[in-house]
Amino acid sequence: MSINLEKPMTYRAMGQDMWTKLKKNDPGLVGLCVIYTLAASLYPLLGVYLPRLLIAQIQQAAGYVWDGASIIKGASIANGASIANGNSIANGAWVESLLASPVGQILRNMAVILVVYFVLAAVLGSLRAYVSNWSYSRLSYLRLDYLRDITRKVMTMDFKHYENAGFMDQVSRVNRAVQANNNGVEDVYRQTFLLPSLLISAVLLLGILSGAGIWLIVLPLVSFVAIFWAQNKSDQYRFDRREEASRAERSLRVYGNVAQDFTYGKDVRLYGLEGIITNGYQSMIDNLVAITQAIASKQFNYSLVPMVVQGISSLLTLGLLVARALAGTIDLASFTMYLTAYVSLNQIMQQIAEKLNRISAEGRYVKEMINFLHADLITEGGQKVDLAKPLTIEFKDVSFHYPGSDKLVLEHLNLTLNAGEKLALVGINGAGKSTIVKLLTGLHHPTEGQVLVNGVDTRELEQKSLFAAFSVVFQEEKPMATTVAELVAGRSEGIDEGSDGEGVNSEGIDRDKVEESLQRAGLWEKIEAEPKGIDTMLLKTINPDGLMLSGGETQKLMLARALYKDAPILLLDEPTASLDALAESAVYHEFAEVMREKTGLFISHRLASTSFCDRIALLSGGKLTEVGTHAELMAKGAEYSAMFMTQGKYYQEESSDDAR
Repeated sequence: MSINLEKPMTYRAMGQDMWTKLKKNDPGLVGLCVIYTLAASLYPLLGVYLPRLLIAQIQQAAGYVWDGASIIKGASIANGASIANGNSIANGAWVESLLASPVGQILRNMAVILVVYFVLAAVLGSLRAYVSNWSYSRLSYLRLDYLRDITRKVMTMDFKHYENAGFMDQVSRVNRAVQANNNGVEDVYRQTFLLPSLLISAVLLLGILSGAGIWLIVLPLVSFVAIFWAQNKSDQYRFDRREEASRAERSLRVYGNVAQDFTYGKDVRLYGLEGIITNGYQSMIDNLVAITQAIASKQFNYSLVPMVVQGISSLLTLGLLVARALAGTIDLASFTMYLTAYVSLNQIMQQIAEKLNRISAEGRYVKEMINFLHADLITEGGQKVDLAKPLTIEFKDVSFHYPGSDKLVLEHLNLTLNAGEKLALVGINGAGKSTIVKLLTGLHHPTEGQVLVNGVDTRELEQKSLFAAFSVVFQEEKPMATTVAELVAGRSEGIDEGSDGEGVNSEGIDRDKVEESLQRAGLWEKIEAEPKGIDTMLLKTINPDGLMLSGGETQKLMLARALYKDAPILLLDEPTASLDALAESAVYHEFAEVMREKTGLFISHRLASTSFCDRIALLSGGKLTEVGTHAELMAKGAEYSAMFMTQGKYYQEESSDDAR
């Protein structure tokens, strides 16, 4: 069963969530947006008014001629004398006359117009670019903060969701909203930041065009509607095929990773697998190309509509302006201004349509993300587990199947783990042993039946309180890129963040306890030999000199972490699978000594390793088939006994090989 992360959400609700995020993290962006809007909205008007002002001055200057001694007002230069008629340029008299004449004033006006234009263009252009660049990293921070919210949500949501394949596919799509600067939430923020200046510029230009008639307002608006409709339909089609495209891209990455993964190198060469991989890779490429071409074809078809509408609109606008000019209702300067305003408006309208559609298209992904962040995925409340009391665990008629599957992993299981008892749970791989650990710790709840802690159903217990009752080492553990001390202690020595996202003081790390835990787990000599001791960084992800541990050493490190937590119940889910059988038995016996005052559940498919436990439970096919001490089960001569004897031959052979 998948959880609906695509429930209806309005763009208004999305905007309110994003506005709340902005006010909380960077309210100064509002001021930057105002400054950018003022600068960017006025900038296009400079290019509209400059030609008109210059042409008007030129037309005014054309009414003056040189009469041989001075500049006088005349019909045209053509019917007057040459500007330098009868005078030598060298004597400079005509220059003085020119500067002192009305034409000189016109030239000075033109110079002032050009200077003012270039100064304003430089100031507004520089301010626009500076504010835009300054806002870039700050808008990126808002995206990263949403990414942090998603990460926290994934880490704190109920564990059962992890094993719901349909739900996790939805979560992978949620990440698209925060994966890059040019899409998702950051793109919506950025387009919203830029949009007000374009809207104001469009209104101002429409006001200018209104002076030439109502049609010069209507035609650009018709073009805008056509552009917006085409882009919206195109984006909707691409969004509708997002899952198909996502699957194709994911499959392509899988084949690419296999081809380049060093761990597959030997198999590829020894078994000639390059043909299988290449053919599969080509098939995935063809599939992705087909989807991409279908989307591109649909986008082209939709783009034909605004192309036709814009072409007709431009021809009509030009015809109207020419007719007005020939009729003498507008002069050359006004004709130039209106034409320039129309061209600028068309460009701005196209940008507005693009930005509105970007907000709409990327907003679809953002709404999915916000739905996920607001989804109720965490079980809260419930009774606290009293860790001061001895804890008894009871599985009462428990059956269980994983989300999305009807196959029962456990069937009508009844089992009790008494306080202070050491219980071994054994069985072949796939018998359901690890599932019991998940049910016991509250990571999952039974499909049928109950798991009781001191008589209380785990569904009624507070999850954090229940988690605190267990120290667990799972079968497959991977260390994180932290220091040894931080991993063992499960906390940082600095500032941690609470569940509300605010910084809180960490409890700190008990370094003596870290060392003691490493000693008990048998890893202290390895860590002590490192120059930085327990402050050694693990892995090479962050530090190229990070410590790389073998599989067995990694499990010992996780055992140390479990010991540091010092919970009343220790669960070991085949943690020594990377060790040989005899080494595993030795480790388990060491833990038997350590765990004298605690309750322990030891899971293994190697029966000899757990013979020291108080009781042994054999799990087979999801059912509990035998329970008793090692001696009782051996005396019974049933399935446990047969498995033990069979594995015993292997241990003897392995011991003989080691002796050689």
